[in-house]
Amino acid sequence: MSATASAIRLILLGLTVAMFSAITVSAQEPTSVPKQSVQQSRSPASAAKPALEVASRPEIANPHWQPGACQTCHTKTPTKQSLYLRSTRSEKLCNSCHETISSHSYIHPVGMRVDQKMLNRMPASFRKAIAIEKGRVSCRTCHDLTMTCLPKRANEKLTNPRFFREGPYKTRTDICYLCHDAKQYRRLNPHDQLTKSGKVREDTCLICHEDGAKLKNATHFDQVDFNEKEDLSSMCIGCHPYQPHPGGTFSVSGKGPPDHLVKPNGRFVAHMERMAKKNGIVLPLTPGSGKIFCGTCHNPHQKGVIKTGAAAKGAGSPKRLRMQQMCANCHDK
Repeated sequence: MSATASAIRLILLGLTVAMFSAITVSAQEPTSVPKQSVQQSRSPASAAKPALEVASRPEIANPHWQPGACQTCHTKTPTKQSLYLRSTRSEKLCNSCHETISSHSYIHPVGMRVDQKMLNRMPASFRKAIAIEKGRVSCRTCHDLTMTCLPKRANEKLTNPRFFREGPYKTRTDICYLCHDAKQYRRLNPHDQLTKSGKVREDTCLICHEDGAKLKNATHFDQVDFNEKEDLSSMCIGCHPYQPHPGGTFSVSGKGPPDHLVKPNGRFVAHMERMAKKNGIVLPLTPGSGKIFCGTCHNPHQKGVIKTGAAAKGAGSPKRLRMQQMCANCHDK
């Protein structure tokens, strides 16, 4: 056999071994996330964030009910002392995937506080979940995530695949009536803020705002308290799930919509203030952090709640935009 033929045989043998090894690794580790592919898939805006917080990456399989997928939500093995969650706020943790995946199935907003009358109606496990979130409704109010993690509860997937707390239920709305009165229940629209006579529905204000009395006396946006402190947009996403939108989300490929929900630098804030004054509108930023949020561009109030001034602009307009040429307010082109 010639030296050339021998060399060709060795090359082919090497390729065969490499292919077999790749197939074997793939079969053994179907849910693993290659670190290199994670880094390559991040956009510049999300490069500093934990791996989980890049929404809907194709290389992440559904972690629920999956043995060995703990690292999706936990930084290390949970203990009785600490769960080591990637985020202590459950809606932020869940929305890192669900802002785009299955977001259409949201039926309840998160972030609002629960009054004592409703708390008294709830089963103890619901009250405990709300207490963990400092009195606020969150994803884990209704979903028992530990059910999907414990091997001894794995068989519950057959009857309760969505891991509803205290489930399974015959119909999806049965869980609603553990908190809501079935005879009086109707879906609440947070934007339905006025009665027929024009009076403000104060209970509706408390869906987003923490202190009704302080709200009445506020003269500036920074004086308004919200149930959510860090990420005001999370109050909106519960009812308005992600759709292709200039507000964006974390881009997987770097070619998706930009993420507008960030803190603008001082130069850009000054530009926003000049343009807002020129156009007779307000462009509020998150108190404390200075981040852009949904309400920067959209006025969430029903027309007539805020009666005068720039803060009233946009209420009742298409998509509640504070002005119709919204992009041009901040961007030259």
